[in-house]
Parts: sequence; C-alpha cells; structure tokens
Amino acid sequence: MKFDKIIQTYESQPEIPKEIEESIINLFGVKNLQEIQDKVALSKRIANLFYSDGEADYKQNHKEYTLYYLPVNFYKVWQPLIDLLKYNLIHERFKILELGAGPGSCTFGMIEFFKMLAIDNLETNFVVSFCLVEKEKEFIDIFNTIFERYKVTFPTNLNIDITWLHNDLNNYIEIKDNKYDLIIESNMLNRNEKIFRKAINNLIDLCLNNLDKHSSIIFIEPADESVVNYLKAIKQKLKKLSFNSFSPCCCDADYCKQFASAKNYIGKSRIIKELKDLEEFKTVKLYHYFEYVVLRNDGLKKYKFFKNKILLNDIDDYIGQDISFKAFILSSSNKESKISLKICDGSFSERKDIWFEIPKKMIMSLRYNPIDINRGEFIEVKRAKIVSKNRIFCELHSQIKVMR
Repeated sequence: MKFDKIIQTYESQPEIPKEIEESIINLFGVKNLQEIQDKVALSKRIANLFYSDGEADYKQNHKEYTLYYLPVNFYKVWQPLIDLLKYNLIHERFKILELGAGPGSCTFGMIEFFKMLAIDNLETNFVVSFCLVEKEKEFIDIFNTIFERYKVTFPTNLNIDITWLHNDLNNYIEIKDNKYDLIIESNMLNRNEKIFRKAINNLIDLCLNNLDKHSSIIFIEPADESVVNYLKAIKQKLKKLSFNSFSPCCCDADYCKQFASAKNYIGKSRIIKELKDLEEFKTVKLYHYFEYVVLRNDGLKKYKFFKNKILLNDIDDYIGQDISFKAFILSSSNKESKISLKICDGSFSERKDIWFEIPKKMIMSLRYNPIDINRGEFIEVKRAKIVSKNRIFCELHSQIKVMR
C-alpha cells in the first residue's frame, strides 16, 4: 500500500481541511471570527473550560471547546497511525472504536488520514467503520453538522461508516459480537475528564473483549507529567494482561520513569491564525505538545528490543570512556552549536535525563540531518564519549545510524 501523500502531508505541517474549519466557524453564525460581537466573552469561556484543578466543565460551551480544541488536536493521531502504517498494520477494511470522541477532534483527524490514504491508492476501496462513544449529546450534534459538509470531499474509493453510542466509560459499556482493529482514546484518560477507577476497569474490559486478534490500542494525552500518570497506569495494567508497547518506545519496562512529548505545529490552521489576530487571544500558542503510546495484543514491536552492554542508567561509572549503545529518542533540542537528543534504553530505575550531543559542524558528514529526527525513532551509536553523568558526546570517529 502506498502512503507517500500521508508522509508528505504530515511533514509539511498541514492545514486543516477548509470544509471542517468553515463549519466550525459557522457554528457561531459568522463567516470569520472577526465578526463575533463579544470576543472578550468568547475568550473567557474558552479560558474557563477547565477549573483551576483541571476538571473540564463543558456545560453550554460545547461550541467554544470545538472552536479551539478541534484544530489543536486534529493531527495528533497521525503520528501513531503512521507508526502502524509503516509496518503494514493498517488495512483497507478497518474497524475503529473511539472512546470519548467529543466533537470529533481525533475522529476527523483519522478520517482525513484514510482520505489521504485512499487518494494515494485509488485502485483500492477503503471501508472504515467507526463506533464513537460520547457522553455529551451536544458534541454528537456538532460532529454530525461538520461531517455533513466534510464528507463531500471524500474520494469515491473511500466509504466512512459512523455509529454512535451515547455513553461514557464511567458506565458499563457492552458491545456484543463486535471486534475492532483499533481502540483509541484521545484527551480522556486524565484528571480533566472525571475519570474514575471504574472507568479504567471498563476500558480494560473493552480492550479484552472487543479488540480483534493482531490489533492495536492508541492512547493520546496532553504533555503534562501529572496528567500523563493516568496513561502510564493504564499502560502498566494492560502490559500485565499480555499487551505490549509497539511505539514510540517498545522497551519492556513495566512502568516507565521517563517523560517525553511529541509536538505538532498548528499555526497553519485558519482558526488558530484568526484567533492570533484578535487582541483577546494573543497568547494562543503555535505548537501543541502531547504524549502517546501504541499497544498491541500480538507481541509486535516497532523495533526489536535490545540490551546495551553498558546501560545508560549506569554511565556515571564510565565517565571519560567511549561507549556504544542503542536507544530510543525521547526528544530533540536544536541549539546554536549542537543538536541534543534525549535518549532512553529502558534501564532507568528512576527519572533520569541522558543527552547525546552532536556538534553542528559534524552534520554535513552524516547521511541525515539530526534536526529532523522525531521522537520514538531508534538510534545506534558506536564509539561516542561519556563526558558527564548525563551527557554523551559525538566525536569525529563516532558512527551513528538512525532507524526511521
């Protein structure tokens, strides 16, 4: 299956389909955000969507939530989907169960993904079925309004089927005789959404009872270490039930001590641009940071796991010596004279930051540009120098291989 258009679109930090953004703006009875009469009130409603303790309060603010958070969250799901696509784990007939779909922030992102995939493979007929679970009736209505306008853009070889369950994980959800290729949640397993222990147990039941053989789970949460603890806890529970981490990291650690975030540039969104132009929204950010994990129920991993001869957790004992290692990239930092890669080999007994530094003057001699390295990619390094308890330095004789 070809997916050139998917990769090109994602790497270009794309715009959101205009039919979706126009539909969102039209929810307010205007053609552009400048026409909204009380912009101060709109700003306050968006700012007050979450209480001081982080708990979400939608009440009568469903349109406001959609306006801001649908563009922010739209493309987050593409990174984990690309991880699966590169390993031929997404097929032309695909069934998805999404928990806490909201107004479609993640759902529309997935549909656009399959739309691009269908355009890349016009000879293939794609049939994608969604079962969407959502407790807020207002969000369901908003989704349906946007979908009616958006679906006219689908190529003829793409069929999207939508089924709704008006429910939430804090209630028992029974889906009889139905198996899914993917179960996904986005921005739901966190303190903002009033998620209780019962909901976690219900989620586990759904994963055990309704996930097909050789299938995936995707969790996506905000890049906040206190929030992502929910995600880590559910990941730990599922690993005890024979699920395994596929990406972005596939180490065997029961409970990861590390924290790293992926990011998307959202500045090309028409809505984000218009908000930035309004005096009341000058603090709108152009990058959105998030955490994600892909789990499998069949043992498949994005990379074959490894164990370094010298564990990164123990490099304090080898300062001044050369080291060869394999590691996952947690994040990258582009500084004036060097590229710093935050790395992990799954050996950390506690929270620890280890950085592999590459001088920019060496970049021209490499076969790739380290600036373009993404979180979750895998690096193999030979003969680098340990210069401190948390820093490894790339030297002229070092060899680097990045697996993408």
